[in-house]
Amino acid sequence: MQVSSRQVIASIAGTVLMVVLTVVLATWFPAEQVPPADGEAAVLGLPAN
Repeated sequence: MQVSSRQVIASIAGTVLMVVLTVVLATWFPAEQVPPADGEAAVLGLPAN
């Protein structure tokens, strides 16, 4: 199975994007504060796709 460099770049970019999103959410919404339901659902829905 051959993997193109474009797929590798897309995979790395997606991973970095998820990490940045997680850090931003952790910064904006501390652990004690629960984020809004639809915002949480939208975030949790991303990795499933």
